Amino acid sequence: DTTICSGESTTLDATGASIYNWNSGQTDSSIVVSPTSNTTYIVTGTDATGCEDIDTIDIFVNPLPNVNLAATPSAICGGEQSVIVANGADTYVWNPSSATGDSLFDNPSATTTYNVTGTDANGCSSTASATVTVNPAPTIDINAIPQNGCEPLTVNFSVLVSPAASSYNWLVGDGTTFTSASPQHTYGSAGTYDVSVGVVSVDGCENADTLPGFIEVYPMPVAGFVPDETNVTMDD
Repeated sequence: DTTICSGESTTLDATGASIYNWNSGQTDSSIVVSPTSNTTYIVTGTDATGCEDIDTIDIFVNPLPNVNLAATPSAICGGEQSVIVANGADTYVWNPSSATGDSLFDNPSATTTYNVTGTDANGCSSTASATVTVNPAPTIDINAIPQNGCEPLTVNFSVLVSPAASSYNWLVGDGTTFTSASPQHTYGSAGTYDVSVGVVSVDGCENADTLPGFIEVYPMPVAGFVPDETNVTMDD
């Protein structure tokens, strides 16, 4: 008698006769069988004199383990970590990884599909997979119109973000903050101002950019004059 795992094949060899007839319909002395459940095979052997004998063999079929694989979270930002957990078997072989336990902690730099082969106590194996999606940090391009001018200077800010942003945090250099996508701000004092904006993308990934001295506000000129002479004589 023989035990196999579901989906496997085994070879049955009959000896001792000249002609063979199996209850599965084959007539060769050696047959390959792939039963899906426990099965009894019977072979009838006939020798050259026409005498017959029979023999039986039981093939037991063990089910494959129900291996499951789940990643938490299944979508991350670059540099973050995901935990991939397997269950349903006794031992595991991972790819890509040299891990041997039922859990894998990883921070992939790009979207990665993990495969695990789980083997149960009967030696039967099956494979499961899970994908961890790595979302990129958003790119930021800060714009301002105008970038320079005389005080008081009103500036319209905007930022191009890819992928799209879900929130904004502006610092415009004079202690004022904004959370809108395109704020407007008036600078009341002359000076050079750094501008920075932090964003969170729709995927939940963060990035920030700072432009030193991005806005330059010129002081208003002070008008005045000095005469060459303060007393003059008018000729007749």
